[in-house]
Order: sequence, then structure tokens, then C-alpha cells
Amino acid sequence: MFAKRREIQARTRIPVETCHFKWSVENFSFYVCKVGTELKSPIFMCGSSFLTSWNLKLYPNGSDKDESEGKVGIYLTRTSTDKSAHFAAFRLSFLSVNQEKHCAGDFEYLFDKPVSGFGSNNFIDRNLLLGAKRTLLLPNDVLTISCELKTSRVNDDLSSEGRGQYSNLPEEIKFSNSYSLAKDLRALFDNELYSDLTIKSGEETFFVHRCILSARSSVFANMLKHKMKENLTNCLEISDVDPVVVKKMASFIYGEQVGNLTVEIAIELYSTAERYDLKDLKTVCVSFITSHLTTDNVCDVLLLGDLHDDIELASAAKNFIYMNASVVQETEKWIYEILDFPFL
Repeated sequence: MFAKRREIQARTRIPVETCHFKWSVENFSFYVCKVGTELKSPIFMCGSSFLTSWNLKLYPNGSDKDESEGKVGIYLTRTSTDKSAHFAAFRLSFLSVNQEKHCAGDFEYLFDKPVSGFGSNNFIDRNLLLGAKRTLLLPNDVLTISCELKTSRVNDDLSSEGRGQYSNLPEEIKFSNSYSLAKDLRALFDNELYSDLTIKSGEETFFVHRCILSARSSVFANMLKHKMKENLTNCLEISDVDPVVVKKMASFIYGEQVGNLTVEIAIELYSTAERYDLKDLKTVCVSFITSHLTTDNVCDVLLLGDLHDDIELASAAKNFIYMNASVVQETEKWIYEILDFPFL
């Protein structure tokens, strides 16, 4: 007599993040440059993948003298130091005055290095763009580039294979990949149960765990290893940082999530991450700040980059100021703060 057949089902979902990034380059026709000269867009993030950031590179006169001189090239570039590989499917195009896509190109590429790029060095002939296509693609001399991106982190450990014999399993078994570990770890934050340390900020108190703080931050590890006040009182006081920022820092330590941000909060969060040696959190803040630059906040970002010797922040701010000089130079922050620092 045959044994009753058991049915085993498995399901694996590959996480995919999507975003649509638009980049406007003003006064494009005035940007006369040599072959190989590039313009970089502000950095942006795709979905909730805070540790991986991207930008676009535009070559207004071609990227290579022999192959693409006189052509307009566009590349998608991965800019973060996250070492994990990411597979990306993306569409690059120019947007017309009616927001219609033109000269669209579809690409697929495995970004397996921290800093790498892929695209086309021949999107359109520069003379054609400045001539016959000018009215359509350069309204008011503004070139708008669209990037529709889908990306997924390549995980060598992702597996759905079953091993061993399941002779005593129920009739039907369903497996589903989940993120229960990350979810449960996030649930530990601000849960008084099993907490052995508190963080005090203003009127707020957050329940945390020595082992997690020490594992994530070398600064916290040193503070809690020695006989310092925090270690003796089981209370870490952070009185000079807004409680909202402290909570976001702790949330990131536990689950790499910061929730909704504003540039003002991101700037303070960046400084807090610098203080406690949270490099990944700094990366998140830089990505958010540089993708949300405005004429009102760019001076603050420039000063922040100079204060912390952050080349990426300072460069993004300077590029934005260059593209919007006439407006930025009329702001009070430029007149009363930046002009006092001519070396910037």
C-alpha cells in the first residue's frame, strides 16, 4: 500500500523597490563644455532602500571624444558605499513641455560595485536637441530627464530549497519568506520588557538595550564598557538633541528605519549620527538632504558639509547654488551667513 502523498508548497517573494526621479537642468543651451564633462543630479533613494543611493550623470557634449562627441549621454549611477549588489531595470527619457516621454531607452544592469553606472552615451545629437527638437524638449531652455527605476538587492543567501525528510509533517505545508527577525528587533525598541538602559531626551524616555547599542555604535560601546556615568546610572542623557531626532536615531539603530523626514530634521539627525558614529544613518541623511535641496535650505546644507568636511554634501550644495545662483544670492542666509565665509 502506497504512503499518502503530502503536498509541500513554498513561496519566495523578491523585494523590489520602485521610484520615478525627475531632474531639470536649467539654461541647458548655455552649458558649453568639453567632451567628457559631466553634470551630476542630486542624490535620490528608491523606495525604503535607505542604504543605497543613486544619481544621474549627464554628458552634454558626449562622454568620449572618439565615440560620442556632439552627443548627449545619460547614465544612472549608484553612489552609495553599500557593498551588496543590486539589479536594476530602468527607463531614461526626456520629458516634453507636456510631460510626454521622448528618446526613451530601457536598460537592465547588475550594479555589483559600490560606485558604478550604466546608460547611453548617445541619447540624442546635441545639435538636434538645440535645433529641431528645441521647442519640444527644451521649453524655456530647461531639459527635464526622467528616470523610472525598479531595483532589487541581490542576496546570495536567498533560498527556497527544502532539505531533509518531512515524514512527520502535516498534510500541507506552506513556507513564506518573511522579515520576522527585523520586525521583532524593531519591536524591542522602546519596550520596557527586557530593557536594561534608558535614553533621556527632554521630557521623553526611551527604553533600549546595551547589547544592541554597543553592536551598532562604537561610541555607545565605549561609553557602556567603561565606568562612566551612563553605565552606572543605567540612563543615557542626550539633552542637546530634539527628542524627535533621538527617537529616529534609535529607530534606525533597531530597524534601519527613520520614518518621515524634513530637511531640518535630517540635518540634525546627520549631526547626531556623526556624533555617535552611525555611518549608515549618515548615508541615509545625506541621500535625503541632497535630494530635497531648495533655495531656502541650500545654505544650511553648504555650512553643514563644510562643518563636517563632507565632500558629498558640500558638492551637492555648490552644484545647486551654481544652477540657481540668481535666486540663492538674494536670500538672507546667503547675504548674512555665506558671504562671511568666502573660502566656501
